[in-house]
Amino acid sequence: MNILIVANKDLAANVCLNKILPSLAQQHRLNLYLSNAVGKRTQQHPDALQNLKQFEQHWDDLIPIKTTHSEQPLQPEAHSKYVSFEQLNPYLQSPIELVNNINQDESLAKLNELAPELIVSIRYGCIIKPPAIRVASNGVINLHSGVLPDYRGVMATFWAMLNNESKIGTTLHFINDGNIDAGDVIKISKQARDPQACYLSQVLSLYQQGSQDILQAINAIDNEQTISALPQQGQGNYFSFPSQEDLQRFDDAGMRLVDKDAYNRFIKQHY
Repeated sequence: MNILIVANKDLAANVCLNKILPSLAQQHRLNLYLSNAVGKRTQQHPDALQNLKQFEQHWDDLIPIKTTHSEQPLQPEAHSKYVSFEQLNPYLQSPIELVNNINQDESLAKLNELAPELIVSIRYGCIIKPPAIRVASNGVINLHSGVLPDYRGVMATFWAMLNNESKIGTTLHFINDGNIDAGDVIKISKQARDPQACYLSQVLSLYQQGSQDILQAINAIDNEQTISALPQQGQGNYFSFPSQEDLQRFDDAGMRLVDKDAYNRFIKQHY
């Protein structure tokens, strides 16, 4: 199957891609578009969110980058640890492209030329609109790092933590139209929230099961199996980026966006 993956250029997406690309490349033709921002580019965020972004997007400054030039896909056993975005290129039909808005005319023209049978979205930075959705004959699936429809929008895990939820989770769903996080649900995976872990650690942990959910769905689609995707129940809630007041409430509750020690341990262990 010809698959296009659209993802954001951040640590969580990199973790997910490291988990799915080795398996997918054995059976499918893969291309990857990356965005480098989420939401409106002109939006100003509080300092705490700017700091979080540094950890999410500049993690590769902490690891040695050795770009692989092999034309053959790496074998899963060839790297027991995760690799950088650049080192994922051997799994792909062509080098990674930076595409911040897949809906723009130029990007849409390239998309039609690529003609993917399936589009997989992982933390991608913009809402995919109907003209792009219609290109993929098997549709568009998205892994959302929150339980739908309760936590639509951005930073779902932050809002679940602030609401003192005992569980957090991911939702794999179809993108049926241009509405945000509103498509039919393929699978919801939940896990217990670690009350001691920071926001970023909680998010990263979600992609262990979330990546498996993606692989299972792609396998079902490839084998022409019926996927029991069900409409979301209830109105749900939409969340945007937290304000300074929201961040203060988060801090007052004893929670942290980033634990630097845990972050460094994660990088050392996995990269």
